[in-house]
Amino acid sequence: ASFCDKKISINPIQQRIIKEKLQNFSSVFPAENNKQAMYIEDSKIISNPIGTAPGFYLKKSDKLIAAFPGVPTELDKMLDDFLSKSGIKTQKKSEIHVLSVGLPESLIDQYFSEIGNPKISIGTIAGFGYVKLRISSESLSNNELQSIINNHINKNELIKRSLFCFEDKKSPEEVLVNRLIENKLSLSTAESCTGGMIGSLITSVSGASQVYWGGVISYANDAKQNLLKVPGEIITNKGAVSFECAEEMLKGISKISNTDISIAVTGIAGPGGGSREKPVGTVFIAMETRDYRAIYKFCYGTERNLFRRFTSYKVLSIINEYICFGNNYYEKWPSLQDAII
Repeated sequence: ASFCDKKISINPIQQRIIKEKLQNFSSVFPAENNKQAMYIEDSKIISNPIGTAPGFYLKKSDKLIAAFPGVPTELDKMLDDFLSKSGIKTQKKSEIHVLSVGLPESLIDQYFSEIGNPKISIGTIAGFGYVKLRISSESLSNNELQSIINNHINKNELIKRSLFCFEDKKSPEEVLVNRLIENKLSLSTAESCTGGMIGSLITSVSGASQVYWGGVISYANDAKQNLLKVPGEIITNKGAVSFECAEEMLKGISKISNTDISIAVTGIAGPGGGSREKPVGTVFIAMETRDYRAIYKFCYGTERNLFRRFTSYKVLSIINEYICFGNNYYEKWPSLQDAII
């Protein structure tokens, strides 16, 4: 305000909007929230469709100054809306966004860095279980850039299968749910170590009810036996975290749901419970479709809740791989026991 030689005051309209939003959570309006209604003289308000704090913008000489709240989810939405409505021209450059799920950031970064084109810049943003890349160029057209990326991706089957989409602002769960809807495929889950996280990711997407039957959170051994009909001798002799238990969980959820795709997950989240044969981070992921069944074994030796998140996103990746590539990838396994990875 002092830089622009302007006064600061409370905008009564924004104060009322903030109060109305907060009434959904509490009947008390904290005085601290009045700060969010303050704006600079002659500035224009940028509405916040997600949170309570609005932004604002004003001109100083021939420059435009804009201020936004710092919460990323709010900032992204407000900035996109502001740029689209303000008519501000941003610097033109070609840009490709890549979403990869189930592979480590270091592997993704190394592979795309091998493109080795000085006209191309690559930036990675790692999530917990997925990686987003922004590949850009100021001299290549979008078509030229996409062609280079596609050619590079097609050289590596592992990278190719991990890719979800070339869209920005899309989460893996959103992409997967939309693919399930497009392909008219239903899904059910039986979760032990992930404790419902897979189902939570799926149901966070609008429209998930069209494809998600639901899930069984069989965390305790009793739940595995009573709800999914896992034989007690399997748990006693092989353990709750085993190929055999994952297989029986899968049979159980497939039978009660009759969905196109069924998933079962059992593992050791830690920090205790591991052994030399089955260290902390061991997880079995089983999937059954109308035409095949496969069981995977992975080990994510990491913090408990990171393990749960990595496992959940790996499940999304496995389902997506099936939708995009079918079951041809698994034809080399003559039997279910051989399908363990």
